[in-house]
Amino acid sequence: MSSTPGASRRTVIDLAREDARHREHTQTDTGHLLLAVLAATDEPVVRALAERNVTAEQVRDAVVERWAVGVTDGKPWRLPVPDGELPPFSLLAGESVRRAAHAVGDGSADVRPVDLLAAMAAETDSRSLAATVLRALSAPVADR
Repeated sequence: MSSTPGASRRTVIDLAREDARHREHTQTDTGHLLLAVLAATDEPVVRALAERNVTAEQVRDAVVERWAVGVTDGKPWRLPVPDGELPPFSLLAGESVRRAAHAVGDGSADVRPVDLLAAMAAETDSRSLAATVLRALSAPVADR
């Protein structure tokens, strides 16, 4: 998949779900969405992370570390994903996509990766994987 600024919502969603399938996860969670947003290499995403004093590499490492110890958006699906199908979204991932699409406000099917990043980062009370990673990495160094 090409990395182009302004990648469409469909592209980011497809990339997230493909990543979940590749990792043999039974659901696509906000961690997959966050990695897909980073893969879009969208300049506004890079700026939004820089404003938080966070790098894409730090985010990637934190997501993978949490998956390694079993942290996800909640209970993963217990059923295996049938061959050729993509893992469904976790409830929190689906909600993040819905909020990002709503932010566009024009009924468009396209949402910029930065809109999805903003939707996940705005979840200040959420326990989603993406929100906890972004909060932890954005905290002052003394608080980490």
